[in-house]
Amino acid sequence: SLFNNLPVTPPLFAYNTLIRAYAKTSCSIESIKLFDEMLKTGLRPDNFTYPLVVKACGRCLLIGVGGSLHSLIFKVGLDSDKYIGNTLLRMYAACKEIDFGKALDSPSDALKVFHRMNLANENPNCVTLVSLVSACTSLINVRAGESIQSYAVVNGLELDVAIGTALVEMYSKCGHVEKAFKVFNLMREKNLHSWTIMISGLADNSRGNDAISLFAKMIQTGLKPDSISFYAILSACRH
Repeated sequence: SLFNNLPVTPPLFAYNTLIRAYAKTSCSIESIKLFDEMLKTGLRPDNFTYPLVVKACGRCLLIGVGGSLHSLIFKVGLDSDKYIGNTLLRMYAACKEIDFGKALDSPSDALKVFHRMNLANENPNCVTLVSLVSACTSLINVRAGESIQSYAVVNGLELDVAIGTALVEMYSKCGHVEKAFKVFNLMREKNLHSWTIMISGLADNSRGNDAISLFAKMIQTGLKPDSISFYAILSACRH
């Protein structure tokens, strides 16, 4: 890498600039390698970094790496970014994952894809399951969400932070906050996004005091609230 001999770690924008340059050329694989190198320095990718690397995965037809990036994007709470979402769709389409690409764009189609995968004895991975649970959230379809959770439990995936957080949001949005809280408590790993989703779920279901109590517990873990977390707790104060 051009950065290997530098005495200090380059800033994030320097990595983003070089990753962007590689991603636009026939050397797209180099942008993925540089992204991996950047992670090892301890720098945290931002909403500009991820689309560049996802685009490179599409150019190189690296569906496995792209799927891992999708999972990471969810874990850091950038799954709602529309530009990142569109880049993921193009990556899946480029890798001939057309059905899954459509599933991400249409909640009802997502559940049809899950049904077809079961009939074909194909095993959805955690990235697919997260998208399926999100589809259930959009459709307010708790029964389908419960089926996906059952699949996750049987396959030992329920405690994955991405799947767990998606389930918490699904149950909360469907009005089943107790089930959401049960999943939340079963999660061995929780990030700021997980806590915020649960706090918002409690607040939205008129459980303001519980939301405030959970916010206090989050602070005790050492996590620092962001603007979304503060919005959630302010919402709780209104209930």
